[in-house]
Amino acid sequence: MLQGVEFKHITLLGIIIILGNILCETVMIFMNTPDIVDAIYGIVGTLVSFFFLLGIKKYGLVNECKNAQ
Repeated sequence: MLQGVEFKHITLLGIIIILGNILCETVMIFMNTPDIVDAIYGIVGTLVSFFFLLGIKKYGLVNECKNAQ
């Protein structure tokens, strides 16, 4: 966000992480023991991070160039 990335790209990345987590925890039996509870914790962790970044985007970032005038 500090580099000017649009928030829709952050949202897309979060969705990709959630889908990868679900895929890894349910389908890829050869790499991992299937564990739906672990998949749920991964989804919750991703959502917590997403809402944290959403809060920073809405309330925490201040454009210094605009305030310098």
